[in-house]
Amino acid sequence: MGKKKVVLDTNVLISALGWRGVPHKISLKCLQGEIKNDITPKILQEIKKVIEYPKFKFTHVDKSEFIGQILEAAFIVDGTLTVDEIKNDESDNQFLECAVLASADYIVTGDEHLLGLGEFLGVKILKPKKFWELVKA
Repeated sequence: MGKKKVVLDTNVLISALGWRGVPHKISLKCLQGEIKNDITPKILQEIKKVIEYPKFKFTHVDKSEFIGQILEAAFIVDGTLTVDEIKNDESDNQFLECAVLASADYIVTGDEHLLGLGEFLGVKILKPKKFWELVKA
């Protein structure tokens, strides 16, 4: 299997920082260069916003290091594309946009709006556990 190209949803990345479950394992594979993680500046801004939510109680150092790791491991995708597929939560469309612009293989998410699509223009949309089953070897 070649290197998989993925777009990790914000919920997966935040889970990777806060807990040591499957999202954390996926993020480690990205850091090790075994998985190519694509991200847009717009998604990065969302991550920076969500990581500041008081409910997470991340330290300043944790947040700073994590953003640094994302920037180190992710490939920033430039380009403009507007997708209007998800009506219930329009911000979810940014992950579809990124995946199409990057020619990604997968979107990894826990978001039901995205998961409900199953696939979008050839990009498979999977929960972290299902994706992990594909790449853990």
